[in-house]
Amino acid sequence: MSKWFFFSTVLLAICVPGYAAETNDLFTLYRSVMENRSLAQSEREMKVQRLLASLNRPDFLGFVRDAAKKEPRYTDERSEYSLTMHFFASIYANGPGKAESLQETLAQLPDSTLPSTWKIALLDALKLNRRSDMTEPEVIAVISALSEAGQSKQNSDIFRSMCFSHLGNFLTSERELITQKAPELKDAIEKHDKSALPKRDDANVRLAAKLIDAMCEYKTTLQKTADEVKDDQVKAHLKKLLSKWGPVPDTPTK
Repeated sequence: MSKWFFFSTVLLAICVPGYAAETNDLFTLYRSVMENRSLAQSEREMKVQRLLASLNRPDFLGFVRDAAKKEPRYTDERSEYSLTMHFFASIYANGPGKAESLQETLAQLPDSTLPSTWKIALLDALKLNRRSDMTEPEVIAVISALSEAGQSKQNSDIFRSMCFSHLGNFLTSERELITQKAPELKDAIEKHDKSALPKRDDANVRLAAKLIDAMCEYKTTLQKTADEVKDDQVKAHLKKLLSKWGPVPDTPTK
């Protein structure tokens, strides 16, 4: 079964007969397309793609908020219906999201008006650990945004856990990238020892120092969050993540 067919099936399954159509209601328009059985499956898919991809950023996020309000199952982090948010996020990342900076996209993470299922889907769509062309400010922004969202007690346990998963993967990929570009930094990075970094001021050394700090902080905050969360499955997941990073340091090595 194709991803598109799965999402379409989920959406059609929850459609309410007689749902009133309003021309200014994007979610209703979206639903009307998905309900239109006079169109072939491929035609409905194409229309949905064009509809959502044509929206600007404010309208798209307004659509996401409206969808979450009108179909609460989209906001259930453990439900298959939440996968619909991944469908929306993939279109956003290749549509309105392309016109904004990474920092602007990450600014959605602390936005309490957006559902956590959307934020989780957005992080998946961004594929942060597969991007090898990030600038130093972008790398710092990713680390900061994911760390803050993961530590925030205002967020759900599942969303916090997902943020730490993405952060761990991102730190690992950045560590690999920088040691490929500057092999002489590998030993200091692997030992988390900033004092072993070369005494020169260049982008690689600066980023290596920030990565060392971030990796040390990651382990500390991961342990703290694992102790805080109430969900047993999330707690087990966080502890599994922690086990891959070794002992928790008292403080980062200066």
